[in-house]
Amino acid sequence: MEWYYVIDGDRKGPVSAQEMARLVAAGDVWDDTLVWRAGMGAWQAWGEVASGAGLPAVEPPALDGAGSRGMNGTGVGGDETAAATDLMLSPDEFWAGVQQHGYRTSAGGCLSRGFDLYNGALGGCLAGAWVPQLVIIAGSLVPLVSILATFVVSPQMNAGMLWSFVRRVRGQPAEIGDVFEGYRRAFGRLALVMLLQLVVLLPFILVAVVAGGGWAILAQPQVEGTTPEVPWGGVAAILILGLLGGAVAIRFLLAPILILDRGYAAGEAMKLSWRLLGRRFWTLVVLLLALALVQVAGLLALVIGVVFTLPMYGAALAYLYEDACRAARGASPPV
Repeated sequence: MEWYYVIDGDRKGPVSAQEMARLVAAGDVWDDTLVWRAGMGAWQAWGEVASGAGLPAVEPPALDGAGSRGMNGTGVGGDETAAATDLMLSPDEFWAGVQQHGYRTSAGGCLSRGFDLYNGALGGCLAGAWVPQLVIIAGSLVPLVSILATFVVSPQMNAGMLWSFVRRVRGQPAEIGDVFEGYRRAFGRLALVMLLQLVVLLPFILVAVVAGGGWAILAQPQVEGTTPEVPWGGVAAILILGLLGGAVAIRFLLAPILILDRGYAAGEAMKLSWRLLGRRFWTLVVLLLALALVQVAGLLALVIGVVFTLPMYGAALAYLYEDACRAARGASPPV
């Protein structure tokens, strides 16, 4: 029995039942991939027909030498594999795969899949999002510790939060302890990433301060007793530099999870994140704006609504990252 399937709007096939089984095992055919074979009246999602498809069993591909690089040098995800066909590529190999296959993702797809993930595990997602945030808040309130929290609390806990959602995206068991994985596996590298990001953003901050201060001085009244003018030039300069700095900062968003998930060095992770999110920059911007609107809606819902909207951030970014992983190995995600 031969099968046909659709990837990114293109019809593929025919393929044998054995090849179809391999595609399913490799993750190239998802539950919502449209499929057809003789005897079916119309195209249907694979998830609707999989149980009666009668495909032969296939063995997952073996991990070769390229698969030995994991979060702690022992393999994919330490003691578990993220996916049978994900060989945990080096940063250059990862980027080469994305260039070859394309990075297919969308803001709407990340949001909808993130919502489905959240809706299917409400309690776990709430804990995975809020435990890190409560630890960060507590660290910022402790004298002296608050000064260091930027480097020894925030990056580790935020990376752990995203890691817990990535595990759920991959269908792996996720526990509350996963949010502390940044301390166990990559404490120093995550702190270094935060330091390097501040160094990169420092010129924007300094120029904004100088520009704003200069315009404020020029706006001072020349005649005593008159009302000072609003330094609109300084305000505009700060806004423009803030937007530019923000555009730079968000391109490093995937660096922490690249470190935690794949064991990359800080510089490697930042470089790869910069490349990946530069390729899908406007998708990222739209996604972050949509998530911000979700948070605002949560605040408007008697403030307590933000308790339930925060996990969407971790869930959506986890899918954005997993789509990049799939792109690197040539699998096409639903978007």
